[in-house]
Amino acid sequence: MKKEIRIVKVKVEGIEVCQCGECSARVFLVEEDGQRWLRPYIGPFEARAILMKLSGQTPPRPLTHDLAADIIRQAGLNITKAVITELRDNTYYANLVDEAGGVEKRIDCRPSDAIAMALRLGIPIYANEELLEELEGKTARMEADIAGRPFVFDINIDPKSI
Repeated sequence: MKKEIRIVKVKVEGIEVCQCGECSARVFLVEEDGQRWLRPYIGPFEARAILMKLSGQTPPRPLTHDLAADIIRQAGLNITKAVITELRDNTYYANLVDEAGGVEKRIDCRPSDAIAMALRLGIPIYANEELLEELEGKTARMEADIAGRPFVFDINIDPKSI
């Protein structure tokens, strides 16, 4: 049985795109009723999928996350939330949570996929409270580490530019 975690609602504030071409992008998740945040690195395809949904763009044909959301709906699954669960060995982990018949099932996935799916399914995104607390103390060091990197932060980045 998985350990229960305390979760806090977060929202996608935007995408940071690295102009150096080697570290792709980061999604900027901010605590909804606070100031703590997470910035997991994500791949260019996931960044594009998240940005397309945030900007209201619809592809001419379904992308992978659109297809998965359609399958979930057609199968009648009850995915209720996406949860960023932990940071282990510099890798973030996440779950999509399916609640059926009073039973909660966690589906392991990458945070970028969990976020892209949450946006398509219209479900909330949460982060593990302990993870936010742990990273809160490291914020200044993390900011100093990224200060010299050529990231451009903009929620209005054209998905085609990634």
